[in-house]
Amino acid sequence: MKKSIITPSGDKIAYVEKGTGDPVILIHGFTGNTGAWTETIEKLGNHYHTYAYDLLGHGETVMADNDSVGETALADQLYDFITCLDLHNVTVIAHSLGCCVLYQYVLKYGCKNWKAMIMADMTPAMNTSDDWTLIAAGGFGSRSALQAMEDDYYGYMRSFFYVGLPTEGLSEEDKEKMFLEWYHMLEPQLVKKVLASCQPDYRHALELITVPAAYFYAAHSEILPHPDQIAEEYRKRITKIPIELVPFDCTEHPFPELHNEEFVKKVESFIEKNK
Repeated sequence: MKKSIITPSGDKIAYVEKGTGDPVILIHGFTGNTGAWTETIEKLGNHYHTYAYDLLGHGETVMADNDSVGETALADQLYDFITCLDLHNVTVIAHSLGCCVLYQYVLKYGCKNWKAMIMADMTPAMNTSDDWTLIAAGGFGSRSALQAMEDDYYGYMRSFFYVGLPTEGLSEEDKEKMFLEWYHMLEPQLVKKVLASCQPDYRHALELITVPAAYFYAAHSEILPHPDQIAEEYRKRITKIPIELVPFDCTEHPFPELHNEEFVKKVESFIEKNK
């Protein structure tokens, strides 16, 4: 059952939790919600106090003022979540766009209240540029992506959703049902603002990381070309602390869900090594 907290600014953050012990926070990707972590929470909650919350514009989280989304809104939400629950020495785990939350947080708050961090399958620079070509096309914060959402929000979200689906095992009817359920859990205007708050390039944020870190990635990704080169960028940029690069022998972007047993096993191994 979902719970909620009210932040000092009046936002209601919806979340789920399970377990006791060292705190772990799971952060879902763009257009997701806590449901993306259902299996992970069930398993990690047997050993750690595990939390997952809905990002702004997603799931059941509600902002007091939708016009107040600034460039650090995602970081502020995570900070409020941690402080309202009085959490310390947290292991933060983010997938896809959820990594942008961590990048934003590091730029504003450093690694305050964190013990360790895991980033999963996300490029630190989200626009193609002269010195960065390691993303398929466009970017989360790019003008073209934002304009595409403005021109045809339904069509953009539909195409975005289908990119992340596994290529086998689902009928077209199943996919359509999943899409419609997912689509109706989003707040369009707020989702656009959250997307716009993401900077096109967070590589400089990696250089500020001071807690044990790991980058989990699909070794044969269909979403992020050249996954090994992206992983090396993390290694090159994170120099204040050793970073662990953890490849998964798969192509799917949502591997934390689709290969959950392996994902949880590697998460637990990382946490135990950094106690």
